[in-house]
Amino acid sequence: MSTNHPVALTIPVPLPFVILWLVIFTFPALAQAQSNISDYDRCSPFTCGNLNFSFPFLSWNSSVEALPRSCGLPGYLILCDISSQSPAELIFFDRSYQVRNIYPPPPPPSPPSGPSVVLVDTQLIRELTLGSCPSLRNFTLNHPTNSIGSPSLLALYNLSLIECPSGLPLSRDFLDKVVWNYSCNNSPKELYVLRSENVSAPHVPISTPNGCNLAIVPVSSALSRSRFRNGINELMGVLNVGFPLTLPAFKECSSCKVTGGRCGYDAGQSRIVCFNK
Repeated sequence: MSTNHPVALTIPVPLPFVILWLVIFTFPALAQAQSNISDYDRCSPFTCGNLNFSFPFLSWNSSVEALPRSCGLPGYLILCDISSQSPAELIFFDRSYQVRNIYPPPPPPSPPSGPSVVLVDTQLIRELTLGSCPSLRNFTLNHPTNSIGSPSLLALYNLSLIECPSGLPLSRDFLDKVVWNYSCNNSPKELYVLRSENVSAPHVPISTPNGCNLAIVPVSSALSRSRFRNGINELMGVLNVGFPLTLPAFKECSSCKVTGGRCGYDAGQSRIVCFNK
Protein backbone atom coordinates (compact mmCIF):
# COMPACT_ATOMS: atom_id res chain seq x y z
CA MET A 1 0.00 0.00 0.00
CA SER A 2 1.53 3.27 -1.06
CA THR A 3 1.24 6.47 0.89
CA ASN A 4 0.96 9.76 -0.92
CA HIS A 5 3.07 12.51 0.61
CA PRO A 6 2.45 16.15 -0.11
CA VAL A 7 4.87 17.53 -2.64
CA ALA A 8 6.48 20.93 -1.99
CA LEU A 9 6.14 23.14 -5.00
CA THR A 10 9.15 25.31 -5.89
CA ILE A 11 8.05 28.51 -7.50
CA PRO A 12 10.87 30.30 -9.32
CA VAL A 13 11.32 33.85 -8.09
CA PRO A 14 12.34 36.35 -10.77
CA LEU A 15 15.76 37.92 -10.14
CA PRO A 16 14.44 41.52 -10.34
CA PHE A 17 12.03 40.70 -7.50
CA VAL A 18 14.92 39.41 -5.37
CA ILE A 19 16.91 42.59 -6.00
CA LEU A 20 13.86 44.73 -5.18
CA TRP A 21 13.37 42.79 -1.95
CA LEU A 22 16.99 43.41 -0.94
CA VAL A 23 16.66 47.12 -1.68
CA ILE A 24 13.45 47.46 0.33
CA PHE A 25 14.50 45.48 3.39
CA THR A 26 18.30 45.70 3.51
CA PHE A 27 19.33 49.19 2.41
CA PRO A 28 17.09 51.07 4.87
CA ALA A 29 18.63 49.07 7.71
CA LEU A 30 22.14 49.97 6.52
CA ALA A 31 21.19 53.60 6.10
CA GLN A 32 19.69 53.68 9.59
CA ALA A 33 22.84 52.13 11.06
CA GLN A 34 25.04 54.69 9.31
CA SER A 35 22.79 57.60 10.29
CA ASN A 36 23.46 56.75 13.93
CA ILE A 37 27.18 57.38 13.39
CA SER A 38 28.20 61.03 13.53
CA ASP A 39 30.51 62.54 10.93
CA TYR A 40 33.04 63.12 13.71
CA ASP A 41 33.15 59.43 14.66
CA ARG A 42 33.06 58.25 11.06
CA CYS A 43 36.06 60.42 10.17
CA SER A 44 38.38 59.16 12.88
CA PRO A 45 41.99 58.39 11.87
CA PHE A 46 42.50 54.90 10.46
CA THR A 47 45.40 52.47 10.31
CA CYS A 48 46.62 50.55 7.29
CA GLY A 49 49.64 48.29 7.57
CA ASN A 50 51.85 50.05 10.10
CA LEU A 51 50.85 53.60 9.12
CA ASN A 52 48.19 55.94 10.52
CA PHE A 53 46.13 58.10 8.17
CA SER A 54 43.84 61.08 8.64
CA PHE A 55 42.58 63.98 6.49
CA PRO A 56 43.16 64.54 3.57
CA PHE A 57 43.43 60.77 3.13
CA LEU A 58 40.21 58.89 2.56
CA SER A 59 39.69 55.24 3.43
CA TRP A 60 38.07 53.20 0.68
CA ASN A 61 35.63 51.77 3.25
CA SER A 62 34.34 55.20 4.27
CA SER A 63 34.35 56.70 0.77
CA VAL A 64 31.02 55.04 -0.08
CA GLU A 65 29.25 55.70 3.20
CA ALA A 66 28.10 59.29 3.32
CA LEU A 67 28.60 61.09 0.04
CA PRO A 68 28.66 63.98 -0.69
CA ARG A 69 30.21 64.56 2.77
CA SER A 70 33.38 62.50 3.01
CA CYS A 71 36.35 62.20 5.33
CA GLY A 72 39.03 63.07 2.78
CA LEU A 73 39.76 64.81 -0.48
CA PRO A 74 39.42 63.46 -4.02
CA GLY A 75 42.78 62.18 -5.16
CA TYR A 76 43.83 60.90 -1.72
CA LEU A 77 42.01 57.56 -1.71
CA ILE A 78 43.71 54.82 0.34
CA LEU A 79 43.16 51.14 -0.44
CA CYS A 80 43.83 48.83 2.47
CA ASP A 81 43.63 45.04 2.69
CA ILE A 82 43.27 44.57 6.43
CA SER A 83 43.15 40.77 6.15
CA SER A 84 46.62 40.50 4.61
CA GLN A 85 48.28 43.39 6.48
CA SER A 86 49.68 44.55 3.14
CA PRO A 87 51.02 48.12 2.79
CA ALA A 88 48.63 50.95 2.05
CA GLU A 89 48.03 51.88 -1.58
CA LEU A 90 47.33 55.47 -2.65
CA ILE A 91 45.22 55.80 -5.81
CA PHE A 92 46.63 58.76 -7.71
CA PHE A 93 45.39 59.44 -11.25
CA ASP A 94 43.98 55.90 -11.53
CA ARG A 95 47.38 54.44 -10.69
CA SER A 96 48.25 52.67 -7.46
CA TYR A 97 51.31 53.75 -5.46
CA GLN A 98 52.47 51.99 -2.32
CA VAL A 99 52.75 54.31 0.68
CA ARG A 100 56.17 53.53 2.15
CA ASN A 101 56.14 56.07 4.98
CA ILE A 102 54.54 59.24 6.37
CA TYR A 103 56.49 62.03 8.05
CA PRO A 104 54.95 64.84 10.14
CA PRO A 105 55.21 68.48 9.03
CA PRO A 106 58.48 70.23 9.92
CA PRO A 107 58.30 72.45 13.03
CA PRO A 108 58.60 76.26 12.87
CA PRO A 109 60.33 78.32 11.64
CA SER A 110 59.88 76.17 8.52
CA PRO A 111 57.07 77.37 6.21
CA PRO A 112 53.66 75.81 7.02
CA SER A 113 53.08 72.53 5.20
CA GLY A 114 51.32 69.24 5.62
CA PRO A 115 52.93 65.86 6.23
CA SER A 116 55.21 64.21 3.68
CA VAL A 117 54.52 60.80 2.17
CA VAL A 118 56.95 58.48 0.40
CA LEU A 119 55.42 56.66 -2.57
CA VAL A 120 56.68 53.62 -4.48
CA ASP A 121 55.51 52.91 -8.03
CA THR A 122 55.03 49.17 -7.57
CA GLN A 123 53.34 48.79 -10.95
CA LEU A 124 56.39 50.16 -12.75
CA ILE A 125 58.71 47.92 -10.71
CA ARG A 126 56.60 44.87 -11.49
CA GLU A 127 56.56 45.60 -15.23
CA LEU A 128 60.30 46.24 -15.41
CA THR A 129 61.00 43.06 -13.44
CA LEU A 130 58.90 41.03 -15.90
CA GLY A 131 60.69 42.60 -18.86
CA SER A 132 57.51 44.10 -20.28
CA CYS A 133 57.23 47.63 -21.58
CA PRO A 134 55.28 49.66 -19.04
CA SER A 135 52.36 51.87 -19.91
CA LEU A 136 54.43 55.03 -20.02
CA ARG A 137 52.97 58.05 -18.28
CA ASN A 138 54.42 61.21 -16.81
CA PHE A 139 53.89 61.78 -13.11
CA THR A 140 51.73 64.85 -12.57
CA LEU A 141 50.52 66.63 -9.44
CA ASN A 142 47.44 68.47 -10.73
CA HIS A 143 44.52 66.20 -9.92
CA PRO A 144 41.48 66.96 -12.12
CA THR A 145 38.92 66.18 -9.39
CA ASN A 146 40.63 68.05 -6.57
CA SER A 147 40.68 71.85 -6.70
CA ILE A 148 41.40 72.24 -2.97
CA GLY A 149 45.12 71.58 -3.03
CA SER A 150 47.75 69.42 -4.67
CA PRO A 151 50.94 68.06 -3.11
CA SER A 152 54.38 69.30 -4.07
CA LEU A 153 57.13 67.04 -5.33
CA LEU A 154 60.25 66.81 -3.17
CA ALA A 155 62.14 64.46 -5.49
CA LEU A 156 65.25 66.19 -6.86
CA TYR A 157 66.06 63.51 -9.40
CA ASN A 158 64.27 61.92 -12.32
CA LEU A 159 64.58 58.81 -14.41
CA SER A 160 63.66 59.11 -18.07
CA LEU A 161 62.01 56.05 -19.63
CA ILE A 162 62.10 56.11 -23.42
CA GLU A 163 60.30 53.48 -25.48
CA CYS A 164 61.44 53.09 -29.09
CA PRO A 165 60.58 50.68 -31.92
CA SER A 166 63.08 47.84 -32.22
CA GLY A 167 65.73 48.47 -34.84
CA LEU A 168 65.33 52.26 -34.78
CA PRO A 169 68.73 53.91 -35.46
CA LEU A 170 69.79 55.92 -32.41
CA SER A 171 72.57 58.47 -32.09
CA ARG A 172 75.73 57.79 -30.12
CA ASP A 173 75.03 60.86 -27.98
CA PHE A 174 71.70 59.33 -26.92
CA LEU A 175 73.11 55.87 -26.25
CA ASP A 176 75.89 57.32 -24.08
CA LYS A 177 73.22 58.56 -21.64
CA VAL A 178 71.50 55.17 -21.36
CA VAL A 179 72.10 53.40 -18.03
CA TRP A 180 70.07 50.30 -18.85
CA ASN A 181 67.87 48.95 -21.64
CA TYR A 182 66.08 45.78 -22.69
CA SER A 183 63.85 44.37 -25.42
CA CYS A 184 60.20 44.33 -24.43
CA ASN A 185 58.82 40.81 -24.28
CA ASN A 186 55.27 41.91 -25.06
CA SER A 187 55.90 44.11 -28.11
CA PRO A 188 58.57 44.78 -30.77
CA LYS A 189 60.03 47.68 -28.81
CA GLU A 190 63.09 48.63 -26.78
CA LEU A 191 62.95 50.42 -23.44
CA TYR A 192 65.82 52.74 -22.52
CA VAL A 193 66.40 54.10 -19.01
CA LEU A 194 68.28 57.38 -18.74
CA ARG A 195 69.32 59.24 -15.64
CA SER A 196 68.37 62.92 -15.57
CA GLU A 197 70.42 65.51 -13.77
CA ASN A 198 69.40 67.06 -10.47
CA VAL A 199 66.17 68.82 -11.47
CA SER A 200 66.86 71.69 -9.08
CA ALA A 201 69.91 72.69 -11.11
CA PRO A 202 70.11 73.87 -14.73
CA HIS A 203 70.55 70.98 -17.13
CA VAL A 204 70.14 70.17 -20.77
CA PRO A 205 66.78 68.43 -21.36
CA ILE A 206 66.88 64.97 -22.86
CA SER A 207 66.09 64.95 -26.56
CA THR A 208 63.65 62.15 -27.38
CA PRO A 209 64.42 60.43 -30.69
CA ASN A 210 61.74 60.68 -33.36
CA GLY A 211 59.25 57.83 -33.12
CA CYS A 212 59.91 57.24 -29.39
CA ASN A 213 57.80 57.92 -26.30
CA LEU A 214 59.15 59.59 -23.17
CA ALA A 215 57.99 59.37 -19.54
CA ILE A 216 59.61 61.15 -16.58
CA VAL A 217 59.64 59.20 -13.30
CA PRO A 218 60.55 60.97 -10.02
CA VAL A 219 62.97 59.17 -7.71
CA SER A 220 64.75 59.93 -4.46
CA SER A 221 68.27 61.20 -3.92
CA ALA A 222 69.38 57.54 -3.91
CA LEU A 223 69.76 58.02 -7.66
CA SER A 224 72.73 60.33 -7.10
CA ARG A 225 74.64 57.47 -5.43
CA SER A 226 73.86 54.91 -8.13
CA ARG A 227 76.20 54.08 -10.98
CA PHE A 228 74.05 51.21 -12.32
CA ARG A 229 76.98 48.83 -12.50
CA ASN A 230 74.60 46.05 -11.40
CA GLY A 231 72.01 46.86 -14.06
CA ILE A 232 68.46 45.87 -13.22
CA ASN A 233 69.16 45.13 -9.54
CA GLU A 234 70.45 48.62 -8.86
CA LEU A 235 67.62 50.18 -10.84
CA MET A 236 65.06 48.25 -8.78
CA GLY A 237 66.82 49.39 -5.62
CA VAL A 238 66.46 53.05 -6.62
CA LEU A 239 62.77 52.64 -7.49
CA ASN A 240 62.05 50.72 -4.27
CA VAL A 241 63.26 53.66 -2.18
CA GLY A 242 60.34 55.66 -3.56
CA PHE A 243 59.95 59.41 -3.89
CA PRO A 244 58.60 61.98 -1.40
CA LEU A 245 55.60 64.28 -1.71
CA THR A 246 54.68 67.12 0.64
CA LEU A 247 50.97 67.71 1.22
CA PRO A 248 49.44 71.20 1.48
CA ALA A 249 48.96 72.72 4.92
CA PHE A 250 45.14 73.08 4.52
CA LYS A 251 44.64 76.09 6.82
CA GLU A 252 40.93 75.31 7.27
CA CYS A 253 41.86 71.94 8.70
CA SER A 254 44.44 73.43 11.07
CA SER A 255 41.85 75.75 12.63
CA CYS A 256 39.40 72.84 12.86
CA LYS A 257 41.87 70.73 14.84
CA VAL A 258 42.43 73.61 17.28
CA THR A 259 38.75 73.37 18.27
CA GLY A 260 38.97 69.59 18.68
CA GLY A 261 37.19 68.83 15.42
CA ARG A 262 38.00 66.52 12.53
CA CYS A 263 38.27 67.62 8.94
CA GLY A 264 36.10 66.43 6.09
CA TYR A 265 35.10 67.44 2.60
CA ASP A 266 31.76 68.58 1.22
CA ALA A 267 31.71 67.60 -2.45
CA GLY A 268 28.50 69.53 -3.07
CA GLN A 269 30.14 72.81 -2.05
CA SER A 270 33.73 71.80 -2.95
CA ARG A 271 35.11 72.91 0.39
CA ILE A 272 36.73 71.57 3.53
CA VAL A 273 34.35 71.25 6.49
CA CYS A 274 34.86 70.70 10.21
CA PHE A 275 33.09 67.87 12.04
CA ASN A 276 32.74 68.45 15.78
CA LYS A 277 31.67 66.09 18.53
